[in-house]
Amino acid sequence: MKAGIRFAAMALVAGGAAMEREARSILRASQGHPTIFNLGHGVHPPTDPDVLTAVAARVHERTAR
Repeated sequence: MKAGIRFAAMALVAGGAAMEREARSILRASQGHPTIFNLGHGVHPPTDPDVLTAVAARVHERTAR
C-alpha cells in the first residue's frame, strides 16, 4: 500500500489552476494504489468552500469504479 499523499493547503487557497494541478499530480502519483486523499495539515480559513467541493468532485470522478 502506498502512503497517503497530502494536498498542499495553499493550492486550496489559490483555487483554480493551482488546485487542478495539485489534484492531478496527486491522482497521477497514486494511480493504481489504494490511497487516502488527504488534505494534509487542514484547510486554511480563507479557502473557498466551493474549491473543496471541486476537489472532492475531481477525486470522485477520477477514482470512481
